[in-house]
Amino acid sequence: MRHLCLILSVVVVSVSLVSCRPNEHRPIDAYLAVESERGSPNPPVGDHYLNWGMSVTASVDSPLACGRGSRYFCAGWTGTGSVPAVGSINSVTFVITQNSSITWLWKTQYELRIEVFPEEDGTVQASPECEDSYYDEGIVLKMTASANPGYIVVVKKFVAMRRASL
Repeated sequence: MRHLCLILSVVVVSVSLVSCRPNEHRPIDAYLAVESERGSPNPPVGDHYLNWGMSVTASVDSPLACGRGSRYFCAGWTGTGSVPAVGSINSVTFVITQNSSITWLWKTQYELRIEVFPEEDGTVQASPECEDSYYDEGIVLKMTASANPGYIVVVKKFVAMRRASL
């Protein structure tokens, strides 16, 4: 008589279920590209990987001297991704949640000093007026000279190193 042997194998499979809600699945880092023709921005020019959700303050020193009577002035930035699209100052704070870029924008400015000699002779006004005597390259200025009684206006002009003086 033959015996029938039955061998039972038990295989236990363990299954772990992990919740994957969209808000909980985030990249470890995000890419930030920094571009600037001038200065030393922070973060520096180049490509950076930053922690997702990190608060970033990007900035650049401005103005920068570039020669006697001239300077470079940061006119703001353009951005993509988490960086606001445009800005008109030399710093911005944002939270990085996607690949992004920031490009610092620069303009050249020239100093214009207006002197009347002797001072009691009259006045000279530039329009548009400027608080610190630096004007954007390419701007058109209107100069108005007014002589005090007994004096006449004589204009002497010389140009040196892209700098004009009256």
